[in-house]
Amino acid sequence: MVHNNDILMMYFQSCLNLPYRWGGNNPVDGFDCSGFVQEALAVIGKDPVGDQTSHGLYEIFKLDGVVKKNASFGNLLFFGTEHKIKHVAISLNETTMIEAGGGGSQVTDLENAIKYNAFVRVRPIARRSDLVAVIEVM
Repeated sequence: MVHNNDILMMYFQSCLNLPYRWGGNNPVDGFDCSGFVQEALAVIGKDPVGDQTSHGLYEIFKLDGVVKKNASFGNLLFFGTEHKIKHVAISLNETTMIEAGGGGSQVTDLENAIKYNAFVRVRPIARRSDLVAVIEVM
């Protein structure tokens, strides 16, 4: 039997190194952080209706999810401030995350994704100092 964690790991592996694109929500054109997270949630049937920003996802899942102190596989990681979430990623374990990152509003095409080294990647959670919440939804 294949479990959600196995399905997510296969999905994550297929997305590694795809380009970042501001407002992106698919593997052909590229992902931004919330587009990547929503697509991963869709793989396991947990994607909320509509195109959400990272802050929009936070508002939804802080009510429906389980807020945790430490990350484990598949938890959503929200960064910024409680009043303005600026980034969302997914934990792979207690110390590591997968994210569509490195870009911002200036990264709207492959050329800029390359210029800014912006792509779907694995990074230490502690690389960022603005972690607001770890929420279990998977």
